Amino acid sequence: MNKTNWHTVDISEVVHALKTDPKKGLDPEEARKRQEEHGPNVIKETKKISPVMVFLEQFNDFMIWVLIVAALISGLLLGEIVDAVVIAIILFLNAILGFVQTYRAEKSLEALKALSAPIATVIRSKEQEIKAEDLVPGDLILLSSGDIVPADARLIEVASFQTLEAPLTGESTPVGKELGALKDKNIPVAERKNMVFSGTTVGRGRGAAIVVSTARQTEMGKIADLIETKEEPTPLQKELKNVGFKIALAIIIIAIIVFVVGILKGNPLATMFLIAVALAVAAIPEGLPAIVTITLAVGVQNMARENAIVRRLHAVETLGSTNYIASDKTGTLTLNEMTAINFYLDGSLFKIEDGTLIDPTGKTKPASLEKLMQTAVLANDSRPSPEGEDYIGEPTELALVRAGHFFGYKKGELDNKYKRVNEIPFESERKEMTTLNRYDERFVGFTKGAIEVLLEQSDFLLENGQTHPLTKDEKEKILAEANEEAATGYRMLAFAYKEFENSPDTQELEKNLTFVGMIGLVDPPRPEVAEAIALAKDAGVNIAMVTGDHLLTANKIATEIGLKDSKGSLSGKELEQLSSHELAAKV
Repeated sequence: MNKTNWHTVDISEVVHALKTDPKKGLDPEEARKRQEEHGPNVIKETKKISPVMVFLEQFNDFMIWVLIVAALISGLLLGEIVDAVVIAIILFLNAILGFVQTYRAEKSLEALKALSAPIATVIRSKEQEIKAEDLVPGDLILLSSGDIVPADARLIEVASFQTLEAPLTGESTPVGKELGALKDKNIPVAERKNMVFSGTTVGRGRGAAIVVSTARQTEMGKIADLIETKEEPTPLQKELKNVGFKIALAIIIIAIIVFVVGILKGNPLATMFLIAVALAVAAIPEGLPAIVTITLAVGVQNMARENAIVRRLHAVETLGSTNYIASDKTGTLTLNEMTAINFYLDGSLFKIEDGTLIDPTGKTKPASLEKLMQTAVLANDSRPSPEGEDYIGEPTELALVRAGHFFGYKKGELDNKYKRVNEIPFESERKEMTTLNRYDERFVGFTKGAIEVLLEQSDFLLENGQTHPLTKDEKEKILAEANEEAATGYRMLAFAYKEFENSPDTQELEKNLTFVGMIGLVDPPRPEVAEAIALAKDAGVNIAMVTGDHLLTANKIATEIGLKDSKGSLSGKELEQLSSHELAAKV
């Protein structure tokens, strides 16, 4: 069932294949049977190692085995109780140090595993809330803004529906969804616009979908399968085992030589045996494991201060042997936070530099900035967080709110001053949204959306604080500027408004608009990334950026952080067509 390319199948075929009802969902009894068949909708982890086993693992080392044998011989055969106790204490402290670090790391990782949807709204003859783990293929789920998607599902109904898929695909901007079947069965996950995926979040609107995959059959589950590989010994562990074996072999050979020479010289057999054993025990470097563990623990603590969790002590040394790093883009190399960077208004492109908005001519105070920011902040569905300290909502709108606050136009104050009295919600088909706000004694409609849509609806242009008819040449100039910025990876949004003496009919809100300007948004690089990449390159480490984002956006970020070089870029489709040898040659 789960091998079906659900994004290529019509809704009616999905309903038929999963034997469900697009209105009533599954019968509760049928859902129970399917749960017995498919099991819980949980990505089960491999069996956890108990704390006792974590502690005992610290003794799973060749040099430790040699020291244990040495301690036993010292205490039982040679009668050197003090030596045996000292070796035992060293072994115990070494195990305690390794256990504490490993256990802390495991607990920290468990705390990070919080990406789950504990509750799902489902229709099983009637609408109800159930545990997400109880979902089965064929369930009809309802999704709305802010929900975490509980399973992979095929959409059957959408209304202004967008999802945030950065945890799965790396796509930092919202993904608009639609219902039609797609033709290409090999289309990347990021482009399957009629599907929703477990672990992603609904950014806007509402929708209904039929569950097609649960647990490890989901896209998130497939990733979990990939990362649960058997742990390989690190280079240091291999080298320590090799050194330990050579030391033990050399000690045994020397002890045998001493034993044989002593016998040949006429010394008693028992005496020479004890001497040979004592020599072997004395030659064993009992402090080596402790020194290695302490050194690695210091490295782990240093990395912890840099907010990096190291799960295994020996992994620290492996980092020192790294010669290639493949890094995710969104949230790792970038802030995972859409940010307003470019502002086109009054006929010029302004950028924020050192906290000031400035254009190429040195102009710093565009006259139309107030109207642009009012439009960006008021035609915006972001809402205060429960704590009241920040806003929650769709990333693009949050970026506009932050831009407004940066220039002194705070959303809370504007919302209270200019009350919203009507609205036309955003829809992916229309590519725009409009709010009607009471503005002093008048009403003003504020509209934001796609450049080409708003230019088509605009008859006037606000420039340098004055309004005049929008000419064909001005439209072409604005569109060319938008295309140029979009080609460098920016997401461009347009803003317009219309004033009314009295509250207008809804159909009048998006006609004869006054075009104000555009804002370019991007998920910017983290400030420290460029320097870190330069240091890694100086150390001989090759770095590749891996992302589900658009190639233009990826290239822009790569250029800014110093990753763009002669090796160029590979799209997902190009990557899939390469053999392992061809890929190795490319990277």
